[in-house]
Amino acid sequence: MVAISFVFCAGTFADNKSYRRLITIYSLLLLASSLYCLFIAWRHYQTSKDPYDLFYHALTAPISYNAVFFSVYVLFGIVFLLSRYGEPAIDFLPKWGRKVLRYALFVFFLGMMVMLSSRLMMVITPLIIINIIFRRFSYRKRKLALLIVGSLILIMVGVFGSSNNFISWRFGEIKEGQITVLKQKQFDSTTHFSSWDSRLLQWRYAIEILNAKNGWVFGVSPGDCQNLLDQKYIDAHMYVGDPAEGPNRHNRGYLGFNFHNQYIETLVQSGLVGLASLVAIFALLFAYARRSGVREAWFVMLTIAIWFLVEAPLTLQQGVFLFCFFPLLVVNMPRKAVPEPKDSAKIAIN
Repeated sequence: MVAISFVFCAGTFADNKSYRRLITIYSLLLLASSLYCLFIAWRHYQTSKDPYDLFYHALTAPISYNAVFFSVYVLFGIVFLLSRYGEPAIDFLPKWGRKVLRYALFVFFLGMMVMLSSRLMMVITPLIIINIIFRRFSYRKRKLALLIVGSLILIMVGVFGSSNNFISWRFGEIKEGQITVLKQKQFDSTTHFSSWDSRLLQWRYAIEILNAKNGWVFGVSPGDCQNLLDQKYIDAHMYVGDPAEGPNRHNRGYLGFNFHNQYIETLVQSGLVGLASLVAIFALLFAYARRSGVREAWFVMLTIAIWFLVEAPLTLQQGVFLFCFFPLLVVNMPRKAVPEPKDSAKIAIN
């Protein structure tokens, strides 16, 4: 799968028209996947009457995909739609039809971002949209666009913040934990951790593992990293399911949970040498983005760099593909669109 990114970026077909087609195919595939997830989630909701079946990991369970990962795909879909290559390359549609489809996809993906409930992505998305508005619109139109976007954000915050729903619970869950647990050595299996408590605890374990194994320079190896962290969970008496059911039990609790920070994950796996290599890769990508002059490249690189602070995507094949594919795809975006025939002219968002 990783080779696909190099083929798209290095192939002679990576011109303006082909790039538009690629963005169109990506957007439509994302639409199809989202609709399938929504359909299955709605059927489950009809049976259970549990609104949580419509959100977060339950929503993407039909395609066996992590909701946070999928929200990154959706965010990049929004970025591509708002780029100058975002108009769907569907020539049988009239000019106004392509414009309507473009904005319909944009609105739909915004709705999916809410349903996927990734807190980080729901914060990053409006910031990117506001930046695009400042860059694309004239001063007069910018004021109107900002007023509309700002009003929509305030309405959404008011609706979700003033009622008992999954979104408000997701943000409120951050403050539910107790920071004092970070000083504890052992816990009860029923101890509740907020998402930030568990992350801070995992990061503390990273330091303890590196100190115990003298792994600061070269790490403890990718093969031993997760086993050592799992042993920390067991020694601390954190919830690990029912051991009587065996190692292949369905409910393993915290077992298998990584460090939820790619930089720390890399540090434990490969030491300062590996962390320096990861930082060097980002430095090269940002330098490439600057040289390319593509604003969308900055959106993608910054999103991934920030995302790595709270997740460890490179521990999964999905994350490796995402990290290899999107940066190379976006930095190779053609700088200037070649004028197309009148019946397939591009629509600029302005």
